[in-house]
Amino acid sequence: MVNELKKINKVRTVSLLAILSLVIVLPIIFSQVKGMPQSAQAAQAPQPGGTAGFMIYGQAYVGDTFAPGWAAKTWYGGGNTIDLTNTTPVYDGTHSISYQATAPNDTLELYGSTPLDISQFKYLNMFGRGGMAGLRFQVTLLGPVEANGNHRPIGTPLTFEGYGGIPPTDRWFVYGFPIERFAAGTTQIYGIGIMDLNGGGNQFPVYIDEIAFSAARATETTPTPQVGLPGTATPIPTPIPPYYPNISPWVFIVPAIIIFLAIFFE
Repeated sequence: MVNELKKINKVRTVSLLAILSLVIVLPIIFSQVKGMPQSAQAAQAPQPGGTAGFMIYGQAYVGDTFAPGWAAKTWYGGGNTIDLTNTTPVYDGTHSISYQATAPNDTLELYGSTPLDISQFKYLNMFGRGGMAGLRFQVTLLGPVEANGNHRPIGTPLTFEGYGGIPPTDRWFVYGFPIERFAAGTTQIYGIGIMDLNGGGNQFPVYIDEIAFSAARATETTPTPQVGLPGTATPIPTPIPPYYPNISPWVFIVPAIIIFLAIFFE
């Protein structure tokens, strides 16, 4: 009978010691591992920026045309021709813009009825294609209307060839103009201008499609390397090694001491 009681007491003692070990050890483990998610999260590479933007012209709208309140005009008119519903060639959707300039430095204005805040965007993207080889143009941001009825160019104009090359005649090419390079000095604009740098005269149209301000540069349509300044390369994420928390040695020492004392004083 006495031996049975001893066995029962021994089982109770071991059980109590096990519970005591858990009570002491678990808080130590939780305190060590608590910072693990934050450390692992901080080590992850930043996610790429979003692609939210404002489309000026493209297939996002019914009829594949301008955003509501936006329109087009040229500075000098005359023999210049604008076709906002051109059907051939088209990059996406059913229409593109066809612009045939005949006057030197003439500019195709794409403008809105109210100012647009571009502070949330990083790129002005558009797809271009030439009706003939060698067509040169530059793009500028536009401010308010001046006395002559045209919107005032603001900041620094950027050339097509400086950001990818002269529009090819056999395919579409995407142009991504970094907004900061325009150095507009303001975040409120009224539109964009596409200026002829060919000296006017007898020339074929240039075709423009899918024009948008965006937080990201549009995707290239072909694997052909850029001729001009490349876009900013996306950094390769650094591999994250498996996380092994530095658990305190007391997690093992405390239970060992308790078990040793239990055996020694039994």
